[in-house]
Amino acid sequence: MNDMQIVTFRLSDNDYGLEIMKVREIMKMVPMTQVPSADRCLCGMINVRGDVIPVINTQMKLGMGRGEVNPESRLLLVEKEGKTAGLLVDEVLEVLAVPGSQVEPIENLEVVASGIRGIIGVAKVGNDLLTILNTDELL
Repeated sequence: MNDMQIVTFRLSDNDYGLEIMKVREIMKMVPMTQVPSADRCLCGMINVRGDVIPVINTQMKLGMGRGEVNPESRLLLVEKEGKTAGLLVDEVLEVLAVPGSQVEPIENLEVVASGIRGIIGVAKVGNDLLTILNTDELL
């Protein structure tokens, strides 16, 4: 796997990452407009410089329960096929350069790979493991 630049963030006391090239912007929380009868994972809609952008509750999307907004919460604006969405995360940590040799692709983890979608792989960062998410699958 190639070397990666990863934006790291926290969800429910676990650390995750996204490839930096997939992240358009990191924002503080802004007021959201609720959408009646929307999917449970949709927190609402926000207005960013005239663009209406859906916000996804990342914890719910990953089956981790309902993430709550706190003072450290951030929105990661990500793009897929020219469309932008916001991912609600508990806290943005840092940007890391991760050598490709430190990333174990999910396909190599045969025990869990068949039941997992939305994960590129797991990076070894010091003594910790960082799950790298696939934005295309999240959206």
